[in-house]
Amino acid sequence: MTYLDSAFRILSQPLGGVLAIAVAVGTVILVLIAALMMRDLGYRRLVWIAIGGWALSAGVAAPYVLAASRSESALGPYAVQQAILVFPALASDGYAGPISAQIWFPVTRDPGQTPVLETCAQLQSQSLNNAGNPRRLLLYMPHFGGQKTDNTARLSYLASYGYVAVAFDDIAQDAPLPGATRQDEDARLRMWHVQTQEDFEKTVRLDDIRVRRQAEKALSGLDRLAACAAGHFDSPWSRTVDYTHVGFLGYSFGGSTAAEAAVMDRRVVAVVNLDGNLFGQALAGRLTVPYLYMMSDRPLPTISSMMSTDPNERYGSRMDARDRTEQARLTARHGSAGIVIKGSVHSSLSDAALEPHASRLWIFKNPIAFFNATNLCTRQFFDIHLMGQNETSVDRFPPESPVVRTFEAMGITPDQHFALPPS
Repeated sequence: MTYLDSAFRILSQPLGGVLAIAVAVGTVILVLIAALMMRDLGYRRLVWIAIGGWALSAGVAAPYVLAASRSESALGPYAVQQAILVFPALASDGYAGPISAQIWFPVTRDPGQTPVLETCAQLQSQSLNNAGNPRRLLLYMPHFGGQKTDNTARLSYLASYGYVAVAFDDIAQDAPLPGATRQDEDARLRMWHVQTQEDFEKTVRLDDIRVRRQAEKALSGLDRLAACAAGHFDSPWSRTVDYTHVGFLGYSFGGSTAAEAAVMDRRVVAVVNLDGNLFGQALAGRLTVPYLYMMSDRPLPTISSMMSTDPNERYGSRMDARDRTEQARLTARHGSAGIVIKGSVHSSLSDAALEPHASRLWIFKNPIAFFNATNLCTRQFFDIHLMGQNETSVDRFPPESPVVRTFEAMGITPDQHFALPPS
């Protein structure tokens, strides 16, 4: 598998097509030379050997050709600039350490290199396209242990439609905070190694702590952005960016974080959760803002799967069962929605599906279709709840797509309970 990943990574580079053709031609030539050296072979055998060589070459080149034929969806009307933000600690917020973030924002000119911005003045000096609607701010958190760049393609897409997106690393990427307790560190670095019911219950407790700590980090990043803008009244970053009504997008555990942050802070007015379970206060029924939950195409938990002899399946199903009823309740509310991306897997909702090492999977699946559908659903949801557009003023929500299926169409309803079996 390592060899295949390396081969497909090479073939997916800009010169991969040339290399694939060279391999194809070289294979056929070698087969013909070998056949000619074997005098006892007849014409028909020679033809079949050549056909076999071409078939082998086609097999080598097919993944690259297929990957190259599936281009990403076009970006929006704005050029997008990226920058790295480094926020020093503030005495007034709830996070004791510095915070590093990546920001994507619309600009009026061609984007340049990605600068590192370490002061408010450096951020305020960045050109921001503030034409048309006010710029709306989106916070983003990645998967468990992930980096802030794990959904760069999606955040660039949103910024190209006028949003300012700010992403943070998962707290496992950070250094220990001053005064952190052993429990804090256990939660920050928690690994999924669950073999018993006791392991499972301990992991759930740690995740309840962890999701709050991570939400505090993102909200502190928002505090520091708002404080930076407040000190520069004449800047478009102060005049046109709204820091009091923001959206929160998260993937996997980052989606869990987005939901928890909306419970903790009224500034978060809309949440998009990309395939993340609920923890903490969000699971306890305290989430009230509009909520879009996009789930990969995985089976719903059953009593059989929750009693499986395989610990990973057993406790993974029990983790899903914990929050499935609440997910159904949340998504059934007016202004919210639950969607399954048909045929997708968990990584389909991040940039991982677009990376070269995953191109071997493209023969059987179309990750670009998943990518486009997820982008469109996310943008339309935020357009409605942040830009103030009525559902009738945008395209049908959720959009009609062969890979999009609603919870309602699947029969996932609030009265469908997934009870855990007795321990």
